[in-house]
Amino acid sequence: MVNKRNKNDMGEPKKRILVVDDEEIVLDLLTEFLTNKGFEVIPAINARQAAGRMKDIDLIILDLMLSAGSDVGGNALMGHLRQNKNGPIPIIIYSGHILSDNGNEELMEIERMLGMKKIIYACVPKSSGIKKLLSTVNDCFAGVRRP
Repeated sequence: MVNKRNKNDMGEPKKRILVVDDEEIVLDLLTEFLTNKGFEVIPAINARQAAGRMKDIDLIILDLMLSAGSDVGGNALMGHLRQNKNGPIPIIIYSGHILSDNGNEELMEIERMLGMKKIIYACVPKSSGIKKLLSTVNDCFAGVRRP
């Protein structure tokens, strides 16, 4: 089967981002914002939906603290990602539960707890705004090494 990814203005395949957030308003905002920035966005309201939409994904933006009413938490989804047949997909954790603006301490703690070293690209607090998230996404795709 031929991969029919959407193309950008230069005829190259758009980068595909899976966005997982259980807050519908946040999911809609991120989907619209990132689509307007030239990415192909695949939204998922919960981990089960996300697990079924992993094909040909270049990056995952994940709210790690999915609500108690969600089918599976973000931690369980991370375990699923570790077993991805297509190799590791970089993850940006975008959460309201990250306290510092640089997220480095939280990143190291999450990696330690989940055994996800080098798969998590960055932790970005929702309080730092959508432009910080975009900058982190662009850095990830540009191959900028995380701090």
